[in-house]
Amino acid sequence: MNDSGSNSRVNRSMLSSLKEAGALNDLMRTSRTAGQGSPRDIPIDLIGPDPDQPRKHFDEEKLASLADSISVQGVLQPITVQPLNGDGRHLIIMGERRYRAAKRAGLQSIPAIEREMTEELRMAQLTENVQRDGLTTFEIATAVSAMREAGKSRSDIASALGWGESEVSRFAAVLGMPEPLQQLAEQDVPVRALSDLYALWKKNPEDVEEFVQTSDAADVSRVTVARLRSRLAQDAAGPVQVPRTVASAAAGYRDQMDTPEMQVGGDTVAVQHASLDKVGKVKAPEVQSTPGAQKKQAGRGAAIICKHGNAIGRLLTDRTASSPKSILVSFENGSRVEEVPLSELELIEVVAL
Repeated sequence: MNDSGSNSRVNRSMLSSLKEAGALNDLMRTSRTAGQGSPRDIPIDLIGPDPDQPRKHFDEEKLASLADSISVQGVLQPITVQPLNGDGRHLIIMGERRYRAAKRAGLQSIPAIEREMTEELRMAQLTENVQRDGLTTFEIATAVSAMREAGKSRSDIASALGWGESEVSRFAAVLGMPEPLQQLAEQDVPVRALSDLYALWKKNPEDVEEFVQTSDAADVSRVTVARLRSRLAQDAAGPVQVPRTVASAAAGYRDQMDTPEMQVGGDTVAVQHASLDKVGKVKAPEVQSTPGAQKKQAGRGAAIICKHGNAIGRLLTDRTASSPKSILVSFENGSRVEEVPLSELELIEVVAL
């Protein structure tokens, strides 16, 4: 599967809104000022990344750009480190991207502030990481899970990150998902799509695994998962019983399109199949009735048969959808009515009633 930038739109939007609301929460601001010493230059070879750092991937282009800037201006903001075992070595608490860029720029040392890791500072570290742009769904989930393991409640985490508690729950659940779904999270599939897919996995693991294996990560969204859910529901329900006029279109509309006559209400009528004009409106079919049928046909109207994915339905033209770019469609003999985008529908046939 391909890692696609298009799949990170939801996370980027969420993180951007967090930045607008403020760089970090009060906890983060406190951790930067309370007991903070002066920075000093530490040999870069004596510093190493935190293995528990949620971010595992760094944008190469942005890293190269930062390295170029550091080559000219130096490191403008010190990193924060934790002393290790009194042997002069340090572990990065915050600032790994600056550390990596400084190494690329050829610096022998880097300005750093030494701090002892505390629960407060750990929360600050995780919060800063989540609020950085460019993290994948899996990396955010790792940070949220670390907060939970540190004893923070959903409410605490939601308050720190500016999220709702339900969003915290979605990310916290990712690390408990099956491996194929975690791999999608690593490729930045939106967390809500993963939650929907996980719900399907619990009932249809083999079908969902096949879907994952045959889909690009870029194509996994709440829309495609909803289509999978609809298909699985139809497979479980078996053949759908629908009214006779709709059933004829669903069961053999291709055959009917090659047949000049069809039976409707006991009369034999000739139907010229509907087509779309230049502005997308359905042209009414021309109906020629046999003797005695004209009176019966008057005022009956027509059923517009359509296809959405693998499902056959009937347009409901007597009511409007919430969006002018969608329409209500009746499936499964009227037992299921869905609002479907017009762009996803295929018009099949207009059947006289």
